[in-house]
Amino acid sequence: MRRKEKMKILIALYELANFFGGVQTWSLTMYHALRKLGHTVYFFTHEAKINEAHKNLPFIHNGVFDLILCSSNAALREIGRFKGRKIFISHGILPELEQPVKGADIYIAVSEESAKNCKTKGFPVSKIIRNPIDCDGLHSSACQGELKTIAFFDRRRNFAFVDEIKKCGFEVLEIGRPPTLKPEEHIMKADLVVARGRGAYEAMAMGKNVIVSGNNSGRSNVELMDGFVDDETFFRFRQNNLSGRYSQIQVSSVDVFLKEIERYNQKQGALNRNLIFEHNNSIKIANQFLELAN
Repeated sequence: MRRKEKMKILIALYELANFFGGVQTWSLTMYHALRKLGHTVYFFTHEAKINEAHKNLPFIHNGVFDLILCSSNAALREIGRFKGRKIFISHGILPELEQPVKGADIYIAVSEESAKNCKTKGFPVSKIIRNPIDCDGLHSSACQGELKTIAFFDRRRNFAFVDEIKKCGFEVLEIGRPPTLKPEEHIMKADLVVARGRGAYEAMAMGKNVIVSGNNSGRSNVELMDGFVDDETFFRFRQNNLSGRYSQIQVSSVDVFLKEIERYNQKQGALNRNLIFEHNNSIKIANQFLELAN
């Protein structure tokens, strides 16, 4: 069946009260990509409160759609009255709100880890569709020389070793204190970014060296590291969505960071950007979802 040139699409999620969460950013990135492709897109949120930054987005509470993209089990339970092909997107093994439940026509995962988790819970996924990154909106600011500035990008991390890294002669940026609507403005200033999940993907898209690390273990005081991203490790680390849970190196001292920092390579930044353009470009990702509409 030929795909419709213009579709009516719903993006459903738990809330848009925050502007820095991974699912929120995924939803907004998909919204802009689908609109660029000529489709009409609406939002539905389980929680009524909306952040001021999102108040002008189009919201709807009923209707018939060609495609419904849902990233929350709470939202999926609510949109039973909506008509349309429902796709549940599993973003990870945490938190509970993102776990699959009955009610979708298709189940999609953003990583191999998510796919395995869904299968364990009785919801085998149809395919893996990677995280969409707005490559056009994230301008390249590739490293120009030696490593001088390191950005730590994780609003939940404890930044325990920042002072020690500063003593090694590096300038340190702590992105996420306080949370920021435009983290790319801070990423641009760094040569190397320490991040997980979307922060790592976006830093790669901007041509930065990246170390995957962050507090994403499910335990509040445990930070897990995958390590330095290059052309080979990227494909391993993304199996767990650049979460730190692939290698599961516990960050117990500043020496763990310094070992990875030594792998800094000016040329790797441009290679990272190419990897994201090839595998995570939001337009390519949006088209993969549109193929599921029929």
